[in-house]
Amino acid sequence: MMDLGYDFKDNAWSLRFKAVRSPISDFPNNHNLRSVDLNGDGLDESVNGGYAIKGMERFSGISHSAGITHGDRWHISDLDPTRPGLEGWGVGQSSGYDWYYYDAKDGKVLRKYGPGVQDMNRGTCGDVDPAEKGYECLGTDGKVWNNSDLSTAWP
Repeated sequence: MMDLGYDFKDNAWSLRFKAVRSPISDFPNNHNLRSVDLNGDGLDESVNGGYAIKGMERFSGISHSAGITHGDRWHISDLDPTRPGLEGWGVGQSSGYDWYYYDAKDGKVLRKYGPGVQDMNRGTCGDVDPAEKGYECLGTDGKVWNNSDLSTAWP
């Protein structure tokens, strides 16, 4: 597994960083990337679900010791306005957990749910219920979870 970062200037590409990682010993990865300012310094990190890279340095990550190895879909936003900073929510695929919810700045897992569905391959978050604080997240198990109190909003 390899992460590459490029700059585009004066009609030319130049390699900024190349980070090689082991899928066994390093942080979990997902199928898509986001650019997000996780630490509020005004610069975005390259985020791949379970870890983030800034330059050549890994910025934060969810450790495999949390039992999370891989997921298909994930979101980072201010999912819970009662907590400072951003939170992440991802669905599990072959990880033993249906979903996991974490502090986006340091990767600390705040809650994980499961096992239930072996491969909850899809999920999304949004402010579905304006009467509740924060976003609600749902996966293919048919349950909607509110992130401000991590209780099931609807069965």
